[in-house]
Amino acid sequence: MRRSFALLTLVLAFGVAACGAKKEESTTPTLPAAGGQTPGGVGVVTTASTTPPSTFKPTEECSALNAFRMAEFGAGMAPTESRQKYVDALVGAGATVKAKAPDIAADIDPLIQAVNSLNTTGNTTPEEKTAVETANANISKWWEANCQ
Repeated sequence: MRRSFALLTLVLAFGVAACGAKKEESTTPTLPAAGGQTPGGVGVVTTASTTPPSTFKPTEECSALNAFRMAEFGAGMAPTESRQKYVDALVGAGATVKAKAPDIAADIDPLIQAVNSLNTTGNTTPEEKTAVETANANISKWWEANCQ
């Protein structure tokens, strides 16, 4: 259950971030044939921008939420003997999100509580599951509206 929760959190965090990424033409070059030329005899031409696409707006609010999600993943995957320092980092990142993005402040605590319960029991309770799903849905909506 612990791994599935962490995986779900990772999928949600990166899925939300990836939804806003721009589609660009491929920059993957054609492998050259023997002799250093492409099969058509012409060198590789890249038509896409060389600037990597941004996955989220670089605002303080979005950066704080991104840091929280990464800390949440780290705490969920941390070995038992060192998990507490990861949970402490998660609590700190959560406090930053609450200060920077008050619209989703109420959704931070259920996620922290769920990670804390993973520390002791290895599973979330049904009550926590509902709260976590609601919090993740609210945070995803906020992310889409403010960070993409």
